[in-house]
Amino acid sequence: MAYTMYTYPANPRAQCALIAAELSGITVDVPEFALGKDNKTDEFLALNPLGRVPTLKLPSGAGVFESEAIARYMARVRPEVGLTGATFAESTAVDCWVSLVYADLAPALMPLVWVHLFNMKYDGSAATKAKAALDRVLTTLDSALLSQTYLVGERVTLADTVMVSFLNTFMTHVLDAKARDAVPNVMRYFNTLTAQPAFAKVLGEVKLCETPLAPAKKEKPAKKEVAKPAAAAAPTAEEAEPKKPKSKGPYDDLPKSSMDLDAWKREYSNNDTREVALPWLWKNLDKEGYSLWYCNYKYNSELEKTFMSANLITGWFQRCEHLRKYIFGNVLIFGSSGPPGSVEISGVWLLRGQTLPPEWDQEGNDAFYYEWKKLDLANPQDKALVEDYFAWDGKFEGGATKPFNQGKTFK
Repeated sequence: MAYTMYTYPANPRAQCALIAAELSGITVDVPEFALGKDNKTDEFLALNPLGRVPTLKLPSGAGVFESEAIARYMARVRPEVGLTGATFAESTAVDCWVSLVYADLAPALMPLVWVHLFNMKYDGSAATKAKAALDRVLTTLDSALLSQTYLVGERVTLADTVMVSFLNTFMTHVLDAKARDAVPNVMRYFNTLTAQPAFAKVLGEVKLCETPLAPAKKEKPAKKEVAKPAAAAAPTAEEAEPKKPKSKGPYDDLPKSSMDLDAWKREYSNNDTREVALPWLWKNLDKEGYSLWYCNYKYNSELEKTFMSANLITGWFQRCEHLRKYIFGNVLIFGSSGPPGSVEISGVWLLRGQTLPPEWDQEGNDAFYYEWKKLDLANPQDKALVEDYFAWDGKFEGGATKPFNQGKTFK
């Protein structure tokens, strides 16, 4: 008697286990299944009392429910294949990636994909948080794959079957060409895995997203036509279509500043920082219109690799593009690659106004994962800290505790 998987089509929660079965040479039947009907029968509820899919029926007749458990079952049923990792350390790493997918990517499916495909109520707030979680995982994944073909070890594991199955749904419905271009290592990984026979058999032809799913725009009711006076002159094009007011930026309501931020960026880019640029800044800085802030990554104790830390910063900068005309910053990396805690990230920002951008205080935004301190230029140590971070050299007193390694400038 073969295994039987009960699920609806293109369900990544089932696909990851089906790919694992293909890699292990296990035959799994996937019959047609009417969700909302077949999962309410006594026979199905005997396998899964909660009535959820996917559900796996074993050759013994017993049921395995919850998708993560099903995926792990398929990976373990033939240990000689190595889907759970070749060593204890690799098995732990596989568990880490699988848990990450189910903690961050799986919940994002509902607000970003299923609500559109199944005509469910759209929740803009939930979609925003889900997109932030998706972006965070993609940035982490892109860093991890910089020098790796697979997530764990030198061969496919359950971590890859789970990750690729969920990525596939986002690649085909949410991530357009621009989003994909931002994570080249992820794309290399995704294309490599989906081309393998086991993945291709389960996932089928992958058609990458061109236009991300979005809530349908409500059509305005047609206005009733009212007869116009015969003598009325036809309006000119300008009268008929008045110009729409330009949308305001997040800081456009602030009083006009005496300092030109673009001029500062040119000074910084084209001149010696300590000899020319910084004196220009101290002479022209509008202390009412701008403020300076020190940031320190909350999870420095977990950082091991300088290249992964650099990718974290790059991802943050990419998501700050809409703020470019209002902010300038240097985020630096200290220390060198080694065990956890070997690397530090911290930086100094010049921001329009006297507060952080409101979105930076929201969970899921990159800036949320930094501790922030507003700097007082009347304090010599704070002023010296600005100069050191902008010049990429110095004592960095009150900032980093490790030697300078590299930095990135947002300008």
